Amino acid sequence: MSLLLTFTLLTPAIPTLAAGLPTEPLLEHASAPEGGTSIAAQEELFRPASDDLVVVGEGGASWKMLDVVQEYSRLTDQNIQIAEDTRGALEKATTGLTGSVVVPKAEVQSFFERLLVENGFILNYRPESETRLLGISWRFGSERETLRTKAFSVSQDELPAWGDHSAVLITTAVHLPSTDVRSLSNALRSSISDQRTQMILPATGNSLVLLGFADKVVAQAEMLRAIDQANAEAQTASQPEIRRFALENAVADEVAHLIQDLANSAYTVPAEASREASSARTRVIADQRTNALIVMCLPADMLHVAELVSLFDVKQN
Repeated sequence: MSLLLTFTLLTPAIPTLAAGLPTEPLLEHASAPEGGTSIAAQEELFRPASDDLVVVGEGGASWKMLDVVQEYSRLTDQNIQIAEDTRGALEKATTGLTGSVVVPKAEVQSFFERLLVENGFILNYRPESETRLLGISWRFGSERETLRTKAFSVSQDELPAWGDHSAVLITTAVHLPSTDVRSLSNALRSSISDQRTQMILPATGNSLVLLGFADKVVAQAEMLRAIDQANAEAQTASQPEIRRFALENAVADEVAHLIQDLANSAYTVPAEASREASSARTRVIADQRTNALIVMCLPADMLHVAELVSLFDVKQN
């Protein structure tokens, strides 16, 4: 297949892969995406590179992002469709590299996507084409209002296969049978920094619909399943309260277990209760992406947990 870069000014049609998604980020209730992008389709779109990728990053010969796109297209034998304003942005954007690099062919896809997203570009799928085409969109270009409609719909079972894609938007529904999804979505909504490329909404079937860059969605789904598992283990007569604590100084992953252990050590354990059962009263999950703590405990215990968080989240001299 020969190299083909197609430029168009037409606004793409809404992909069928994202059918069922809400068009507004603040809807109260959503329908879960139906179906999913199969692994076979993913492999067809993201083809392995035939050789190492050599990116020139020295002096006046330094490559622009358009040069990288053209070389990626050649190495993967993949057609790429680009709108005219996106092409202009690619021609102006530098790689940011201080020198030339040689990327092993096994790492070309992940390297290419990191460069794209760091420079404000998104890699997507053009379903309106007769043949399968990848597309590149500029987050600040003419397609900025339709970026979410280009997300791949991915089933829960196939979600792990998307963990290495940092420039691709996906949407998925995470089933959380033991969690109040509306409360949880409200707690997490403050972590959304760009409504054009991110979404968290409660859905039918006690699920949360997630939309965002694939690697972030995969990590977020893992966190949500951990929360749901903790809820299932900690079912009590009273519905646990869920609260998000954004940390300014402490590192969430480092203090989560300490705060959880200290909170649980304050409880009196009945003689007949097991240690495992008693330790489930308060759960603290680290959200590494936003450096925040997701705390689940009884409402009466939340004040104590908040005090512990404030003690740990202090600036170190």
